This record gives sequence, C-alpha cells and structure tokens, in this order.
Amino acid sequence: MISGVVAVPTIAIGASFFLLSFLLAAAAHYRRAYRRCSLQVSKTTERLSLLDEQLVNQVERLETAEQATDALTNELRALNGIIPGAVYTHDPNGIVTSWNPAAEIMFGWSREEILGQSVTVFKREDRANMVGLEQRLHHGESTPHVESVMKRRDGVPIFICEYATDLLDIDGRAYGRIGVILDISKTRSIEKELKEQLHFTKELLEVIPMPIWFKGLDGRYLGFNRTWEKFYGNKREEWIGKTVFDIFSKEMAEWHTREDEQLWANPGSQSFETTVPAADGLTHDVIYHKSTFTKSDGSVAGLIGVITDISEVKRNRQFLDNLINALPQPIFVKDQQHRWVHVNDAACRRHGMTRAALLGQDDRHLHTPEIAAIHFEEDDRILATNTPLVSEVVEQLRDGRVELVLKTKSPVTFPDGSRGVVGMLADITQRKAAEDALRANEEKFRLITENVSDLISMVDAEGRRIYNSPSYQALFGPDGLRPGSDSFEQIHPHDREQVRSVFKRTVATGMGERIRFRFVLKDQSVRYIESQGSVIRSATGTASKVIVVSRDITDRLEAEERMRYLAHYDPLTNLPNRVLLQDLLAHALLEAPRLGRQVAVLFVDLDNFKRVNDSLGHGPGDDVLRQAAERLKCCLRSSDIVARQGGDEFIVVLPGVEQHSHVALVAQKIIDALAQPFSIQALDIRLGASIGIALFPSDGADAEVLIKNADSAMYQAKVRGKNNFGFFAPDIVDNARKRLTLDQNLRFALQRNEFVLHYQPQINITTGVIEAVEALIRWQHPELGLVGPMQFIPHAEESGLIVPIGEWILRTACRQLKAWQRATGTQIRIAVNVSACQFSEPDFLAVVSKTLADAQLDPHYLELELTETVIMHHVENAVRTFEDLRKKGIQVAVDDFGTGYSSLGYLKRFAIDNLKIDRSFIRDIASDRNDSAIVRAIIAMATGLGMKVTAEGIEQPEQLALLRDHGCHLGQGYFFYKPMTAELIEPLLAARVAEPQLLLVQNL
Repeated sequence: MISGVVAVPTIAIGASFFLLSFLLAAAAHYRRAYRRCSLQVSKTTERLSLLDEQLVNQVERLETAEQATDALTNELRALNGIIPGAVYTHDPNGIVTSWNPAAEIMFGWSREEILGQSVTVFKREDRANMVGLEQRLHHGESTPHVESVMKRRDGVPIFICEYATDLLDIDGRAYGRIGVILDISKTRSIEKELKEQLHFTKELLEVIPMPIWFKGLDGRYLGFNRTWEKFYGNKREEWIGKTVFDIFSKEMAEWHTREDEQLWANPGSQSFETTVPAADGLTHDVIYHKSTFTKSDGSVAGLIGVITDISEVKRNRQFLDNLINALPQPIFVKDQQHRWVHVNDAACRRHGMTRAALLGQDDRHLHTPEIAAIHFEEDDRILATNTPLVSEVVEQLRDGRVELVLKTKSPVTFPDGSRGVVGMLADITQRKAAEDALRANEEKFRLITENVSDLISMVDAEGRRIYNSPSYQALFGPDGLRPGSDSFEQIHPHDREQVRSVFKRTVATGMGERIRFRFVLKDQSVRYIESQGSVIRSATGTASKVIVVSRDITDRLEAEERMRYLAHYDPLTNLPNRVLLQDLLAHALLEAPRLGRQVAVLFVDLDNFKRVNDSLGHGPGDDVLRQAAERLKCCLRSSDIVARQGGDEFIVVLPGVEQHSHVALVAQKIIDALAQPFSIQALDIRLGASIGIALFPSDGADAEVLIKNADSAMYQAKVRGKNNFGFFAPDIVDNARKRLTLDQNLRFALQRNEFVLHYQPQINITTGVIEAVEALIRWQHPELGLVGPMQFIPHAEESGLIVPIGEWILRTACRQLKAWQRATGTQIRIAVNVSACQFSEPDFLAVVSKTLADAQLDPHYLELELTETVIMHHVENAVRTFEDLRKKGIQVAVDDFGTGYSSLGYLKRFAIDNLKIDRSFIRDIASDRNDSAIVRAIIAMATGLGMKVTAEGIEQPEQLALLRDHGCHLGQGYFFYKPMTAELIEPLLAARVAEPQLLLVQNL
C-alpha cells in the first residue's frame, strides 16, 4: 500500500520535471517571436522550481503519501491552467485523459467533449507528423517537437509547434503521453512578412535611380546598389570590404573620414553639394547625402550614403532660365508676402531696374499706391481660391508711364511647400490702338500695315497728307506731320524742289522714282530719308492718291561713314591706321623729289608698356595709348603725319626734311614728352620710348622698306638701353637677321630635341629633407654649348614659341618624376614654371590634365609656378583656373613674390599653396633690416592664409638661420645645391639626404 502511494507522487514529480524541460526548450526556440510567451514560461519555470522544492519538502514532511498526492495534484492543476499552450495527455490507447483551458481556446473543443475521445479527434489532419513525432521519441530525443498545420473545430487551419514525451512509471514503463501545442501562426505570419519586406527592400534598392552605399562602424563598405555600379563604372565586389584609404587619394580619404566622424559623434544626417567624376568621363554636379542607421536597440550600426545627380537638373534649370529670359513679356514670381522672388530680363527692362534691385521688393516700390493695393488684393484672392486671373488693365508705373497690359496670374507652390503667385504681362497698348484704328478705317488699313519700321504715308495729288503710319510719330513726335499738312514742309530747303519735281512726275506718269533727301526735325536735327511713291488711280483713271513708302537711312549712312573711317583710322586713338599711313607716306615720297627734300620715318615704341597691361589690364593700357597719341600730335607740325602702327607702336612721318639735326630734335622732343608720367587710376606711370629713324631716299625707296628699316633701328635703340633714338645703319640689318636666325634656331631646337632640363632641390628648412625639385630649362646648342634661359626665354616669349616650349618642359618634368618614383620610390613634388602666354591659352587646363595622364603621374605631385604679373593679368580668370587646378589636386605657387604689382587683398581669393620669396629680398636679409622685415611679414601673412613659403637664392648660413627663425618652410639656392642633371640628382632622391646644409655648394 505504501509503495503504491509513493509511486503516485514519484510519477507526478517525473511529469513535472519533464514539463519543465520541454517548456524551457520551447521558450528558447521561440524567444524572439514570442517574448510575451517567454516571459510567462519563465515565470512558470520559476514556479515549477519552487514547486519542486516544495514537493520534496512536502514528501518528507507529510505524514501520508495521499496528502502529498492531493497537494501535488492541486499544484499541477493550477499550473495546467496558466500554461499558454494547449496541454493534453492520453493513455497508451490514445484516449485523451487531460485537456487544459488553453487547449479549449486553441481548438474549440471543451474539456468535457474531448476527454475519453481518441487523440485523432483533434489530430486528424496530422497523421504524418504524428508518425514523425513517434520516430523522434523512439530515437530518444529529450524534447522532440514538430511544426505542422492543424485545423480547429471550425475548420480554420493554424500553424502549430508540438512538443511531446512519454509518461513513465517508477519502473520506467510508459503509461501514457503528454503533449504541449503552441500556436505559431502569428510567428509564421511575421516571418513571412519580414521575408517579403526584406525582399522588397533589396529589390527597391536595386531599382532606385540614385547611387547608394552602406558602410559599417569600422569604415568598411558593406554594399552598393546597381545604380552605383553604373554611375562609377566599378563592380561592387571591388569596393566591398574596403575603406576610403584603399580607394581615394590620402587628401580625399581624410576628408571623407572627417565627414564620417562628425556623424559618428552626432548621429543624424547631412547633405552638401559637390562634384564627382563618373564612368562617362564627365564631372557631375551632385547632392551628397550621408546618414547614420541604427540597430534595433537604437545604437548606431553604420552609415548610408545617397548621391543625387543634379547635373541634368542644373542644365534644365539653366535652359528654363534662358528660355524665360528670352521671352519679350515681363514674367515675375511673388511669395505670399507679395515680394518678388524671380523676374526675367523683360521685367527688369520694364521697370528700368536690375534683377538684384527688384528681388525682395513688392509692388509698392514699383507702382503707385493705388495700383499696388490692387495687386495685393488680386494675389490674396488667387491664393485663397486657387484660381488663375486674366485681365486687361491700365497701369501707371512710378516713372509716370501708362500702359495697357494683358495681365495673367496663377497660383504656384514652391519646393518647400509655401505658395506664391506667378504672373506675365503683355503690353497691348499699341495693339489696342491698332485694333481701334483698323475697325474705324477698314478700307484704309487693307493697304497700309500698322506695325512696320518703314515710314508709310498716304497723300493726295497735291501732296497734302491723308494718313501717316505710327512710325512717323517715333521720328517727328505725336504732333508732327498732321493729316492735311503739306508733305513737303518738313523737307530740307536744299532738297525740297527736287523732291517736289519727282512727286509731280510720279503723279503724271504713274511711275514711282526712288529719291534720297533730308528731313528737318523740330529740334533742327537732320535725318536722311529714302522714299518711293505708288499711285492710286480713281475710277476715271486719274491719280487720286499716292502711297509713299520711306525709310530712315541715317543710321545706315552713318554706319557706312563709320566703316569708311574705321578703314583708315585707328578707333582707339583716332590716328591714321596702317592703311591710310601707306597712302599718306606714298604721297609724301612722291612730293619729296620735286621739292628737293628728304622724308624721315620715325618708328616709335613705348618702353615697358607690356608691364602696364599685365599689371593694370587693357583698359588702363588703352588710356596710356590715347594719352601717348595726344602727346605725339603736340610734338609735330600740322604738315607732319602720326599714325598708329599697332599695339604700342606709332609711325611719325616728317616730310620736307632738310637736315638730320631737325629729325634728331623732333625725336628727342617725342622722347621727352613720352617720358613724362602718365596719370592712370590715380597712379603716375613712367614708360619712356625708343625711336628708330629711317630717311628717304638713303635708307629706302618705298614706304614698306622705310618702315622696316626704322623698325630695325628702333630695336637697336632698345638694345642700347631704351628711352633713346637711333638712325638706321646697314649693320642693323645684320642684327635683325641674327634675331631671325635665333627665332629659327629656337623652332628647330624643339624638333631636334636640343633642350634639356636641370633640377634644383627645394629643402625643408626644419628637417633638411628634399621635399621638391624645380625644373629649369637649358639649351644644349650645337655650336654655342649650354645656353642659359635668360639668353633665349625672353625671345621665346616675344615670338610665342614659349607655348610649345612650356608644354615640352611640363611633359618632360612629369615623365622624369614618374621615372624617379619607379626607380627610388620618392614622393617629392616637381615644380614647373608657367609663362603668361601659356597660362592664357584656352586649353591650358586640358593640356595639363593630358600631360599628367600620359605620364601616369598623380596630380598632387605637380606644382605650377606663376609670377605675380601673370596672375594679375586676368584676376577673375586666375581665380577660376586656380580653383580648377586645386580640384584636380595640382598645387600652385607664386614665383618671385614681392616684385610685381599685385594687391595683397587678392591673395585670399586665390587657391595658392606656396609663395616663393624673390631672391632680391633674401640677398641682404642678414644685413638689411627692411629686407628682413619684409620677409618676416610675407612669411607671417602666408602662414596665416594657410600657404607654404619658399625662399629662393639662399647662399649663406646666416640667411638660412634667419629664415628658420622667421618660420620659413622651404629653401632653395646654392647653399644647398646648384641645378643638376636628372642622373646626378637621382641618388639624392633615393637617399632623401637629411641635413643638406652640410653639403654647401655642389660644383656639379
């Protein structure tokens, strides 16, 4: 009896342990989808654990096994009621022996209906799974389970997960089975929805027309969409797992890293507009948007980047702006506060104001208060009703003009969601007048068109006016040439009788004649008119009316006269030009033999004029030329001739010369006059002049030879030191031939590969390490040997050969640096000088880019050196070009800084990386306080603007010490190294020699 009693609680305890184990397994399997269920199971587990301890204590304490059994049964019954899943038991024959409340709710069968029934009643659709569960039990799985579909009593299918195990007695024999069924329909639904959402998200990313990338917390790229591949032309597999330092240049990678770190520190998003290169080889305008994305717990998981290509939008916007500005009708856009936020060119013309002056204003600044109030009321009504407005109104502008306009207004919504009004105005004043006149004089206006530029009138046979076209009003005013007036009264008195005669012949013969005459206007000004008449005959065949079509040809005649003038005179100085000079000089040469006199030809060239153009621009340069022309005229007799040859060159012809001394006096007078300061832009500029003189007939028999020989004499005067004059001599021709020979030799030097480059290192003054080398050209002349640049560069600049020579220097230097990089691994920059002619070439940037690409050289290893004079020649062009160079990674240096005419205020506008202080300031820096102060100021200013400073011409240790104290960055000069060949400098680059001050002057 006792053993039987003990067996019952033992079996119950075994069942409770089993129930605890499969509940823990179920909770672990479905903890994500059923957190609430997990919480309840956890609580149940705790209660079971507590119950187990209580049962052990009760078994020990209870006096009888029956009391223990009753207590345990009550506990299990309570536990059975709170388990969230369906719990059932059945005996070995499959007869249901227990059925908890959750099972009643899940399947729809009550406990009374199911107890005593076969388990197949509620598992009739689950035969295969029952077999599978049996097999798992047979193989000894501790908590076997299956997932399947079962049907409720009402036929509704549900997804379930079923756990089951055998109930064993104390001897280990199975006396039944217990099972727990969990409804996982919601979990399946959630999983399906998540899979669909994930698939949808992936497909959506692939079809989004914007490049997108993902990046993890470690900075490595996680993925890209298909649009990104098309935009950049890279396979996503090439970039996945890499960082920006694996892909971009160091500078660009560091910039990306700084942007990312800002987002890591302040999660959110940021957008900015920039330009990026794309697979099509073009640079695209884009909006770059970066944003952090988070995990489910809210912590940052990484970055997502989206690129919006706005190149087409910008082009379309520009096209739309051009289209709107091309319309002749005024167009405006106003916001809700009635302020003008956009206007086209026609609106600016209508109000006589610039676009900047109009924007931000309202109608009170453009119209009378009454008209402005009407506009305000119209705009408010349009926005309130969302209805367009079309009306014809009379408007008076603030300047007093009255217009009849067709006004069209419509509501508009701006991109930010705010609303406004867009409107267009059409001046219909003339059109209305034409319509009224057309209705009143239908027969008349079948013959005469109203809106023509020609002057159309109708007169009777006596010449009295019947009708004048509106174009007459533009010429004579609204009251001029009234109908009924004499059509001849406004004709110039000298032309009146001629016109009257032609008119009478036209009436008599019916044949119109074209005639040109003059009209006298009310202000006594004269206009030239060309007219032709056509006779209208009456029914009897007599001439009743004459239609006269006239045209104002004053402007055309003036233009023709102007063309004749421009063909013979210089428009800038009003002096005879080269064409008229040839005629005047030829005439003087014909007259000279008859008078027994000589003719002197003076070729005048302004000294240093190019410096004015380079530093101040062409406007001030033109002022200098005009002043010079006036001074030349003041130096001559009325019979003398002065003409502009071109540029800053003038020709003076002195006919009737008797003695050379007279010519010399005139030449010196001209030199003295041109030596006086020119007042330009509050500056006194001194130039001077060089003059060459050729005499007829000794120095030439015709105009061409005389001018050529005077030019040669002028050149020799410049060679002697400028600001003087000289007479032509035969040996001058030899010198001219030498210059021509030098020009030819320079051209052949490129073809024959006679130019070579030497390289001078630039040293970091602090570390002593070579940071850059400057490429310096030399000419290996086959006869003269090694020729320095000062002997041929000025002539190359004058002849224009500096452009191809400069391109050769750039190409050779880039290739040499690439060769050094491959041979030594050096990472230095190479500096190349750029001339003014080269920099002003329209394809300058394209040439630099192609040179770098051909040499396979990274742009940030190239530094272009330009003088202040070159930069200040065209400031705006320099600013744009420097920005383009910086975008490409190319550095820019200002060479010979301090010797030009630049304004220091412009430095902050230029994208300059390096200032090179001219050697003239370095030479006496150790002994001249002024030079030392200037150098210190330049270094401080450049450092403040974020620029490096290079000192040229360092030859003494005292100079180096002072420059180091002043904070100069780089040094160049004979104290370190002379310029040397590529072969000699390569070992230095390989070693990257430190402390080069120990290598004083290298006699290479």
